[in-house]
Amino acid sequence: MTTDQAAGPLTVIGIDCAAQPENVGIALGRRSQGATRVEMVYSGKPMSWDGLVEHTADLIEKAESSSTLLALDAPLGWPQALAETLPAHFAGRAPRFTANEMFRRRTDDVVKEKLNKQPLDVGADKIARATHAALRFLESLREATGLAMPLAWSPGHATGVSAIEVYPAATLIAYGLLPSLSYKKSTNERRKLMDGLADVVELGEAARNEMVARHDLLDAAVCVIAGVDFAEGNVVKPTSEEIDRARREGWIWFKPLRLS
Repeated sequence: MTTDQAAGPLTVIGIDCAAQPENVGIALGRRSQGATRVEMVYSGKPMSWDGLVEHTADLIEKAESSSTLLALDAPLGWPQALAETLPAHFAGRAPRFTANEMFRRRTDDVVKEKLNKQPLDVGADKIARATHAALRFLESLREATGLAMPLAWSPGHATGVSAIEVYPAATLIAYGLLPSLSYKKSTNERRKLMDGLADVVELGEAARNEMVARHDLLDAAVCVIAGVDFAEGNVVKPTSEEIDRARREGWIWFKPLRLS
C-alpha cells in the first residue's frame, strides 16, 4: 500500500487466539481518513469453532473496504531448529541445538532485543496449542470464503485479504501503554488502559464496556491497532538476512518503541 493507499479505507479484524473457541476474542476495526475505530468486539464463548469461522467469514465477506487484514495474536509458525530436529529424532538421543534455539523463533528474540519483553516459547509453552488452533482457524476461513488469504510480508502494501501475526503486549509497550500491573485479571487495570487507548483508537461505548469485562476482547482491539501499524508501514521488519527464516517461522509485526 502506497502512502495514498494507506489513507484509504481498511478493514482490520483483530483476533486474540486461543486453544478453545470460548477464549477467542475478535474485534472489527476500520481505518478511514486517518482515524481508526473499533466498531465491535465479540467473544467466541457461546460458539463452536464452526460458528466462529462462519461469523468471522461473514465479517470478511461484508467488509466495505477493498483491503482487509486479519491480525492474529498467536505464533503462526514453529522455530526452524525444532522443525529440522524432529523428523530425524529418536528417543534417548540429545538434540544438537540448545533449548532456546529449538523453542524460540528469531522474531521472539527481536521482540526481546527491541522491547525487553520475552514472548512465550511456541516450541515449549502452552501457546503451542493456541498456535495449532489459530492455524486451523485460518485455514477454515480460507475454505469458508474461498480466498487464498496469504500471510502479508510487505508492510505498507497490504491488499486484498491477508493475515499477519501480532503480539498485543509488544504493541502496548511500543505505545507506552502496558500497565505495570497485569490487566489480564483486573477490570480496574483494563479500565485505566482504556483511557490510554482512547488516544490511539476510537472505541464505541458498547465495545469499551465489553473490553473492560473481558481481557481477550481488549487484546483483540490491540490487534487492530497493530494491524493498522502494519498497513501504514510503521513496524519493525525482518532484515534481508532474517526474511527467509521469518517466512518459515512467522514474524511478529509491532511498532518501533516510542522514545520519550
